[in-house]
Amino acid sequence: LALARRIAGNTIRAMAQLGCKVGFIGKVGHDTTGDFFVQALENLGIEPIVFRGQERSGKCVSLISADGERTMVTHLGAALELSAEEIEPTIFDGYDCLYIEGYLVQSHELILKAARTAKECGLEVAIDLASFNIVAENLTFLRELVREYVDIVFANEDEAKTFTCEAEPLNALQAISEMAGLAVVKIGTKGALIKRGDEVVHVGIMAAAKRVDTTGAGDFYAAGFLSGLTEGLTLRQCGTIGAIT
Repeated sequence: LALARRIAGNTIRAMAQLGCKVGFIGKVGHDTTGDFFVQALENLGIEPIVFRGQERSGKCVSLISADGERTMVTHLGAALELSAEEIEPTIFDGYDCLYIEGYLVQSHELILKAARTAKECGLEVAIDLASFNIVAENLTFLRELVREYVDIVFANEDEAKTFTCEAEPLNALQAISEMAGLAVVKIGTKGALIKRGDEVVHVGIMAAAKRVDTTGAGDFYAAGFLSGLTEGLTLRQCGTIGAIT
């Protein structure tokens, strides 16, 4: 179950295509874009827990360069109106994990209510730190959130460094795992480091002849990893599925 304004929708879509039961919590406007989005979720087999706001539905344009890198131009619109008051315990019925994107940190009250309610309902909580800028601007809050409520943390190398003040990825992994039960630090072309308890795993990338489009690469990694985790697979197997996805 994803609580999202931006990137988590990519993760939920990929998990649905991998055969997982998933839902999406968000907010759209009273417009054709919002109608289209809700219908698209239903067509993919995703439960739409979607509220309607006063603003127009958000939009995102992804600009792809020749080397496959992307730049996002985003207008969040109605997504910014999603509030803590709309998060009710019944939303979490039938789900095992709440996946939160770091961009939600713009609303501390919302993210705290969602994480706290999910834990009270017996769910695990996973978070993707989203951006090193987001982490830097909300460092104290995010650390407290992870220590108190989060079970699984996904971060890339820059996000992990900013979150822990550790330049070495392995040291950052250790620091994150001391706050949350399971830590995943993605280290670009070197793959990912994964730690749970005393177990540390390194999983390499799946090589491609050419990078065409990196949009959603980290989101899809999380989808593959979480899909494997729900099936009770080993950390190495989860990391491998994440890399393939």
